[in-house]
Amino acid sequence: VALQAKRLCSEEAGMKIYRTMRADGILGIVGIEDHHERGLKFVESSLLGRPTIRTSIENGEYKEVRITQFMSEVEFKREETELSSYVVKVMDILIERATGSLLSEIVAYEFYPAWTDRLLWGTLGFSWSPPRCDDDYVPAQQKRTHHITEFVRKTINP
Repeated sequence: VALQAKRLCSEEAGMKIYRTMRADGILGIVGIEDHHERGLKFVESSLLGRPTIRTSIENGEYKEVRITQFMSEVEFKREETELSSYVVKVMDILIERATGSLLSEIVAYEFYPAWTDRLLWGTLGFSWSPPRCDDDYVPAQQKRTHHITEFVRKTINP
């Protein structure tokens, strides 16, 4: 697993910006504060794929409105793929909603111990986070070098 981790982290993990675009809002992100400072007008959330809430800051006031239709030009998604019982690929992606085209992605890998170790730790009541990498470095527990806010800022130009 160590050799596979080294290869995945050095060759595949990282942030990739394929294209930037102008947008007023983003679907799938919770919390407007960081994005409002950058110029985004709103964020939208959904429940089971159905529109629920649009959040914005207007005249310094935090505002939430129930919605029936999305207005966001960009959507944030997280996809997790189990490559083996030890390795999970986690992709944070931004998609242009009108075309479905991939704008940018953060590829990370999480590395898990054998099922017997997980069972033992769970039985003993230990809480544990898997080592991960999202760039070319040795996996470390809960380490993250690329954050969603930075990722959105590099992709969306309000």
